[in-house]
Amino acid sequence: MTIFLVLCVLGIANGFNNLGMQTALYDYVKKSETGIASGLFMTSRFIGTILSSSLLAALFGKNITTPHLHSMAWVCAGLGVLMFVLTVRMPRADKQEAVE
Repeated sequence: MTIFLVLCVLGIANGFNNLGMQTALYDYVKKSETGIASGLFMTSRFIGTILSSSLLAALFGKNITTPHLHSMAWVCAGLGVLMFVLTVRMPRADKQEAVE
């Protein structure tokens, strides 16, 4: 029962995360390119899912130990820093409109 509740909470958070990402997508894309951008967005999400599953398999293998969890934490921290840097460097919507 506890696992069910935890998964429900994570699922709700993931749903709101998806809404935010789609809203950001539509803010940065012209209406004529919405279909292409949405397809690329979903493809990127699926590739991320595949890569995360591969990372879990590579780090954990057949058993989960404390060193494996520490390795996963370092990889996640590195990816988080990379995503933060890329987010900060992302062009703003008002600057992009001035270019078009």
